Amino acid sequence: MAGAGLTDAGGRACNQKCWIGHLCLLCDRTHKILRSRMCNEPGKLLRSAPPARAEGLPANQRQPIYPFSDHDRHRAFRLFWSNPFYCPVSMNDLAFTRKRQVTTTMDVGRNRASDKEKFMTGLTSPIVERHSVEDVPYASLNHDIHTTLTQALKDDDRQGMIRDAINHHLTAAGGYLRARLGYHTGRALGLAHEQALICACISELLHNASLIHDDVLDHDSMRRGQRSVWRVWNEGVAICLGDLFISAAYGLMSGLSPHAERLPVLLSCVHYHVQTTIHGQAECFSLAMGPEPDFEQCSQAACGKSGPLFALSLEAPLLLTGHESAIHNAREAALTFATIYQLIDDIEDFDSDMTDQQQGACNMLHALGNRGDATPMASALDYGRHHLNRTRQLAGTLPDGCGQALIEEAHRLEEKLISVTGGRS
Repeated sequence: MAGAGLTDAGGRACNQKCWIGHLCLLCDRTHKILRSRMCNEPGKLLRSAPPARAEGLPANQRQPIYPFSDHDRHRAFRLFWSNPFYCPVSMNDLAFTRKRQVTTTMDVGRNRASDKEKFMTGLTSPIVERHSVEDVPYASLNHDIHTTLTQALKDDDRQGMIRDAINHHLTAAGGYLRARLGYHTGRALGLAHEQALICACISELLHNASLIHDDVLDHDSMRRGQRSVWRVWNEGVAICLGDLFISAAYGLMSGLSPHAERLPVLLSCVHYHVQTTIHGQAECFSLAMGPEPDFEQCSQAACGKSGPLFALSLEAPLLLTGHESAIHNAREAALTFATIYQLIDDIEDFDSDMTDQQQGACNMLHALGNRGDATPMASALDYGRHHLNRTRQLAGTLPDGCGQALIEEAHRLEEKLISVTGGRS
C-alpha cells in the first residue's frame, strides 16, 4: 500500500514510502508504519496510523515521540488502552503512567515548527535501526539475564527462607536496565554471549542488593508492586539476602576465566563502585541529619548512590577487552545519566518524599524550589536535558560504538523527563 503524499516535518518527501504492517501484541490489530529518515537524525521513524487516517493530515497534528526499540513492546503487556490507535511501547511508560496521563488527543494547536521534530498520528510499535546494539529479542535477553542471576544465587542443596526470598524478589526483578546496558556494551566490544551476560549480571546483582537493603533502611513495605522482602519475612532475612546478592556478584566473575589476566583489575573496579555506592548512600544520611542541603549537594548525593552501578555496567566490559583509555568517558557518561535518572525518580516521588523529613531533605525537586526557582519543573527539565546531551556526547566517543545502548536509553529518559515535568519535545 503506497504512502505517497506524506512528508516529514520540514515538508520534504520521505525517502522510503512503503507502508509496513506490524501486528500489535496488545490489541492484535495490524498497524502501519512509514519508514523515514527525518531531518539529520538517522534511525528515527515517522510513525503513523493506517493511510486512510494519515493522508492529508497537517504536520502540526502529528504528535512527536522518540521511537523505542521493537522489543520494548513486550514490557507493556499489563496495560490496556481503549484507543485502538495507541499502543504503549516502553516499560518507561509503565513507571509513570498515572502521572503522565498519556492520551492520543494532544493539543494540536501547539507550535511544532522545529524542522527537527518528528510527527505521527498514532503510536505503534516501530522498527528501529539498531546500529551497534545487537538485535536480541527483549524476552530472550530477559530470560537469559534472569537465568544467570538465579544460577548465581541458588544452591541446589539448600532450601529454606533464603531460597524462598530469592524466588520472591526475582518474581518482580524489574527491567534489568543495568544488565541490558552491560550486555549490549560487551557484545559491541566483541565479548561472547556468555561473557557479556556475566558482565551484565554483576551490576544487576549489586543493584538488587542495594534495593533490598534500602527497603529495610527506609521501611518501604512495597517493592515493584509486591511486598518487600523484609515485610514478608523480617529485617534479618532481608539483610542476609542482600548480602548474598553482593557475594554472588563476586562469585559470578569465576565464569570469566577466558579473561583471567584481566580479573584483578575488574575485581578492583567492582570493589571501587560498591564502595562509592556505600559512601553515596551515607552522604544522603548525613545531609538528612544536617541543615537543609542545596541543589548541588542533593545532585551530588544522587549521583553518588545511583551512578556507580550504572558506570560498572559500562566499565566491566571495557576493562575485560582492554579499553582502559575509555573508562573516564564511560564513567562520566554513566554518572551524568544516573543523576537525571534519580532526578526523575525524585519528581515522581515528590509527594511521598515530602511526608518524610529524611526522604524529603535530599529530594532534588524540593531543593530546586528551595533555591528560589519560580518554576522548579522547568528548571529540572533544562537541567536534565543539558546532562542527557552530555551523556550522549560522551557515550558517542566510546570504542566500537559500545555506547549506543546508553545513547538510546538517554533518549528514552529524556522523553520520560519531558512527560513528568510537563514540558514539550
